[in-house]
Amino acid sequence: DDALEAAVFGPAKPIDVFVTDNGVYINICSIGLDSDAAYNAAKVKRLAGKMCYLVGALFAVLRRKIYRYSLSLDDAEEIEQRNMLTAFCNGRYYGGGFYAVPEAEPDDGLLDFLLIRKVSHLGLLRLIGRYQAGRHREFGDIQVYRRGRGMVLRSKKPEPCNYDGEILRVSEVSIALAPWKLAVALPAGSAVIRNADEKRYQTAKI
Repeated sequence: DDALEAAVFGPAKPIDVFVTDNGVYINICSIGLDSDAAYNAAKVKRLAGKMCYLVGALFAVLRRKIYRYSLSLDDAEEIEQRNMLTAFCNGRYYGGGFYAVPEAEPDDGLLDFLLIRKVSHLGLLRLIGRYQAGRHREFGDIQVYRRGRGMVLRSKKPEPCNYDGEILRVSEVSIALAPWKLAVALPAGSAVIRNADEKRYQTAKI
């Protein structure tokens, strides 16, 4: 197994880590449509079984909830927001293959923040497919993309939040890039850490 061989014999590569009020994470934290779907899935798991996530996602899409909160990027002034999804990304993929932020590099010393505004039910169905494929930039008028080292989100009431797949109900999300990196052994040819040419190509597409 390549992963096992790399873990034992392969060279370790340093990746960024982010710290939150609820622990230390390495991939993606998010609040909104996706965390709502996962929260719903957990509630119906005993009844829906293996279909629980599909049922949870259907509830989330039909409800199309708008989350109201304030955001502050890198200690700047807080700004009131009304979004369907906010993702704090160190990695690029999550949730079984959703390509949240194609430009994210887990070793560049920065976090990537994606905000998706309100869309219609029809627009949301179109957006989900593009979000999974990493093509949601085609909906440029309903999203905001920023980079930084930390962000604080405050809501008036607790909402489901995804922390690398763990769903917690919180009213505040405080995320900051850790001052240290985590050494991770990766299989040869892994796309987690892109080489310099691949990073330049991705930057040119932005």
